[in-house]
Amino acid sequence: MKLNNLFGLLIMLSLCCFAHKVEASGEVSQHQDAGYLKAFIINDHITIVVEEGQLEPRSIGSITVKLYHDLSVGDFISAVSFPRDGTIAGVEILDDMQAINITTVSAGSGSYQNIQQVCFTPETLMLCKENQ
Repeated sequence: MKLNNLFGLLIMLSLCCFAHKVEASGEVSQHQDAGYLKAFIINDHITIVVEEGQLEPRSIGSITVKLYHDLSVGDFISAVSFPRDGTIAGVEILDDMQAINITTVSAGSGSYQNIQQVCFTPETLMLCKENQ
């Protein structure tokens, strides 16, 4: 009986770990360390969501910034995506409340920083400038 329980536990653990990588349908599931994902409430009418690509490696991929009127009901307005070399180290909301700076740090010994500024209004979202 103990052998059957142990065998069943091993099968469950194997399936759990395998399902975390590739599901039976062939779809890729999310990495355990899924990367950066954070919402910033700017005011009563604007929420900004910043995320690294959820199925991408942490060291390189994309960043997507989404603009919502009301995130709780999915009132989506606009989005912008751009490539990244590194991981998101921080997001800063600028004092004028019309832009955010997204700082990335490259993987490897250089740890180079890059800052991408994203500008927004209550109705639009766009890349502003990039500082290296």
